[in-house]
Amino acid sequence: MKMKRNNAELHWIITIIIVVICSLQTREVTGKAIHSVMGPFRVLPGPIEHCPPEIDAKHPLQYYFSRTRSRYNPDIWFYYGNTTWTFPFDDALSMKATVASWGSIGGWKENAFVIKMDKICSNFRTNLPKFWQELTKDAFNDPYLKCPLPMGVAVYKNITGDFNTKAIPTFFYGKYRITVLCFRTDTRENKVCMRVYADAVPKI
Repeated sequence: MKMKRNNAELHWIITIIIVVICSLQTREVTGKAIHSVMGPFRVLPGPIEHCPPEIDAKHPLQYYFSRTRSRYNPDIWFYYGNTTWTFPFDDALSMKATVASWGSIGGWKENAFVIKMDKICSNFRTNLPKFWQELTKDAFNDPYLKCPLPMGVAVYKNITGDFNTKAIPTFFYGKYRITVLCFRTDTRENKVCMRVYADAVPKI
């Protein structure tokens, strides 16, 4: 069965990968250089998993996602899943994403990049408007929903993730692990912690 292709730019959770990479040019970034071959690339999204208990949220966010690659465009992925929001997703939240790269002799090199972002609800809504409209239409039946996102169960069906990174023509090839922490800005209480894996491979 042929899947319907939507026009959203990024999927909410999976495309943290692209948000992180694109943020390298526009956000507060610290860290060490990655020594690797670079050039035209495409992103191959990998699995998402909960963080280890020592850094996970006290009450971890419950979520599930699966993905399928388009047969017609290698940069297009389709995602399905659900998230149970037990707290408001609003501008009282900040995000810190720490990118680790896989070393040439094995093992993760921590803190390859560190990206910080505050007011994440408005940031996503403003900077990813097409994605936001698809997400809120699919999960909440309202493409013009404003912040905050409602609490409760949100179900996602056939959300499109476009990993054609035209804004960044070249990048370092390799394996990456992005540890995403979402926390309350005022109390620093960790609300979400997840690890997203991806590969940057040569674009043929």
